Amino acid sequence: MFKRLIILGIAGTVFVLGTNYLLVYTLNQQVKRQRNLQDENYWSAYTAIEQFGEHPDRASEQKAKAALDEAYRKGLSKTRAKLLQNYLDDLQHCYQGQRDSCKQINSDMNEAMRAPAVRQ
Repeated sequence: MFKRLIILGIAGTVFVLGTNYLLVYTLNQQVKRQRNLQDENYWSAYTAIEQFGEHPDRASEQKAKAALDEAYRKGLSKTRAKLLQNYLDDLQHCYQGQRDSCKQINSDMNEAMRAPAVRQ
């Protein structure tokens, strides 16, 4: 009788641990996929804004806005989207002649580069 209880307890423990491992593994994979998608959207928009900063013309500005809108649409986190939006706004204001925005650009760029990865 005692042997049967031990065998049943061990089998139950293995079952629970195995099920838990499978659930945690699949959830972890989903989180990694979402994080990679977030990173891809973020850096795509960041690159477009950087290109506008290097070549400030109407076409690159429109591309930067479109890339940022696309990132919003694809579910970029609010924190990261706000960082990129601030960076783009300061670039636009700087090219319109506002000196304060020109001073703010470097800190916005650095903050955007260090943007925390969002875990969902």
